[in-house]
Amino acid sequence: MKFLFWLMNFKILSGEINETNFYETAEKIARQIDPSWKWRKQELGALRYSRIRFRKFCYQEFFK
Repeated sequence: MKFLFWLMNFKILSGEINETNFYETAEKIARQIDPSWKWRKQELGALRYSRIRFRKFCYQEFFK
């Protein structure tokens, strides 16, 4: 799980993925790591939510 978490962290910070395709991309990567692996969305939810909060903060600061 740690590998998937850090890989998704890098991808979302680099702009390769966004909040809308976050879980789909995580699912594809998890299947490549181990097709039988059952991961939970809740384990990556904090990472996705922090990105949404950061984007909202930047938007508010920019358009003050």
